[in-house]
Amino acid sequence: MNQISIAICDADSAYGNKLAEYLLETGNVAKAEVYTDWNSVEADLNEEKRDIWLINSGLLKEAETLPLKKEMVCLAEERLGAREAALPHIYKYQSANVILQEMYALLAERPTEICLRGSRKGRTIGLLSPWYDGLSLLAGLAVAQVLAEKGKVLYINTRGYCGMKLPEMEESHNLSDVLLSLRLGSTNGGASVMSGITTVGELGIMVPVEQAVLLGEVKAQDYHRLLEIIWQELSFDYVILEIQPELADTGRIIEECDRVYAFLKQEYGMDTVEQQLMSQEVKGKIQIIKIPERLQTGERYENSGNPVAAAGYFKEWIAQEIEREEDNEKEMP
Repeated sequence: MNQISIAICDADSAYGNKLAEYLLETGNVAKAEVYTDWNSVEADLNEEKRDIWLINSGLLKEAETLPLKKEMVCLAEERLGAREAALPHIYKYQSANVILQEMYALLAERPTEICLRGSRKGRTIGLLSPWYDGLSLLAGLAVAQVLAEKGKVLYINTRGYCGMKLPEMEESHNLSDVLLSLRLGSTNGGASVMSGITTVGELGIMVPVEQAVLLGEVKAQDYHRLLEIIWQELSFDYVILEIQPELADTGRIIEECDRVYAFLKQEYGMDTVEQQLMSQEVKGKIQIIKIPERLQTGERYENSGNPVAAAGYFKEWIAQEIEREEDNEKEMP
């Protein structure tokens, strides 16, 4: 997916510059130029190509005679008149992350050639855990942090409620919104997917759902379509898919993965879950990782203010386990 180009048109230069700075830092925006008066906007509007002209509602009122263009989006901070209301609008006083997601949601309604870029195929890493007590979330985030040192990572948690809610995720599009958009035949799948992704530190995270009922109709084919769009149109090196074990067709989702890490508690031994995993046709993809009791303190972090940071205590151990598994693969004939 091409990095998008944005023009921010707002008389408040401090606001415009701060928003532009954030957008550029995400790595998803190639250019973010700030305009503070309508004359400068008018001079460049027909000459400078932008995917979105984000124009303050006050400036739009000043430009009564200028035709509206499909690239224009109203940056709303007051009650809109008929002219401003004719454009799609994004509320000004919300987080920059949500503003970016809403821009992607608007781009999702446009033809794919606006944003399409082929991506080399990276690796899809599946994560499985038969229990949920906060530990599986932290283990998954630790895997994401380890792989983020090697490339660009997108973490997707498919559980109905995974316990992860961060300030960056407030009022955001989430996984169910993205899957529904793709199922309904979005004309720009890449932008649809990006509308549900937030950036937390070095990680791209698909905003999870808060209620399991929102995923009640989701099937393996929906995740197939999601992964297809990611690898065709976006530029990630790793996609980490935390798989909901209750899903009826979990086996089909595992088939989409290059490798699956199954987290079990060490003291359980060869329990029923492990036997089930190793009896599947795709068992060759599954690497069982038994978490030692000394690290099973996930419960205390489950409701922490930042589970991404809390997962750091797992990171070194996870890195060693992944490295050991990769070394074993290299030694195989």
